[in-house]
Amino acid sequence: MASILALIVIGLMSGHKGYTSIVTWARSQPELTEVLSFRFANSPRAAAIHNLLKHLDVVSLEAALTKCLCFYSYPLALFYSKIRK
Repeated sequence: MASILALIVIGLMSGHKGYTSIVTWARSQPELTEVLSFRFANSPRAAAIHNLLKHLDVVSLEAALTKCLCFYSYPLALFYSKIRK
C-alpha cells in the first residue's frame, strides 16, 4: 500500500491527474517502479490505484503530506535564504 501511495503522490507531483494516467506514466519509469518494489513491469494496475483511493482518508493524507512538506521545505528555505544574502 505504501508503494502505491508513493507512486500516486509522485505521479500527481509530475502532473498526472488520474489513476490511468499515473499507471501509464509509471510503466515508462522502470527505475521508479523498481525502487518502489513493484515486482512486475506492468505493476501497479489502474484498479489497484482506484481501490486504494476509494478507501483513502483524504483529510488524513492531506494533513500528513502537509506536515511532511513543511518539515522538509522549511530547512531548504532557510538554506536558500542564507545563500542569497
